[in-house]
Amino acid sequence: MDQKKEHIIEIGKELFIEKGYRNTSMQDIAEACNISKATLYKIFQSKEDFSLMVICYMVEQMLCNVERLMESSTNSQIQMLKNCISERMDQFSKRMRFMDEFIFAQSSDQREKYLIYINKINLDIFALFQQIIIRAFDLKDEILASELTLTLNGLLKEISYITWSGQLHLDQNAAVDYITDSLQATMEKRKGKHAFLTQEVIQKAKDAYKGDLEALKPIFIKKMLMHGLKETLTNYEKTGDENKLLEAEHLLEKLKNINKQFKEIL
Repeated sequence: MDQKKEHIIEIGKELFIEKGYRNTSMQDIAEACNISKATLYKIFQSKEDFSLMVICYMVEQMLCNVERLMESSTNSQIQMLKNCISERMDQFSKRMRFMDEFIFAQSSDQREKYLIYINKINLDIFALFQQIIIRAFDLKDEILASELTLTLNGLLKEISYITWSGQLHLDQNAAVDYITDSLQATMEKRKGKHAFLTQEVIQKAKDAYKGDLEALKPIFIKKMLMHGLKETLTNYEKTGDENKLLEAEHLLEKLKNINKQFKEIL
């Protein structure tokens, strides 16, 4: 992502968090970025597209930070788990609130489309924390790890609800200890018991979202390619650099291939 886009997304993220989705307009974002609304719409085609980009950006930041903690941790595996939970808790309430506001502001047709994408994001988070739990507790049972990940998600959402709705402040370290202890206690109780989650159920959920997301990918990729093509041609017009024409040809070829997939979806 180029610096200009990242700068706009960062400012948009702060405005959405401060004012809420419905109370933040593209005009507000443009003014905060010191650009015109027309320029903003050249980069992002709609408020919905921009908001989805903000959601992806927020989640990607968190996932990258968690993955760095996994790779660089020199502490015990349990401390690694605590560090990762702590990182995920940072701005958790704000991410969840913004996602909910965004989804419920859409029409029923649009809501279904965007929910597919957000559910896939949640599955990616689930899969990463499942692996973290496997490492932390040295588990061989992936199904038990899935159940513990489900427990983790539930605890995070409940803590988020309490702190957000009541505007309460909790000691994050104490909360992380509580969550970790709860996971360890649940693990000991669940060992050897009949799993309510099965590999078949988990795989079916993954396949369902994967299929829908794969169908949506050409739509999102097409938008990105069109943005790239416009920027490349604009750069050529300004600089006369013929290399930009070669880039444009390459992007156009990709766009043709994506259009074939796009027509198959429709």
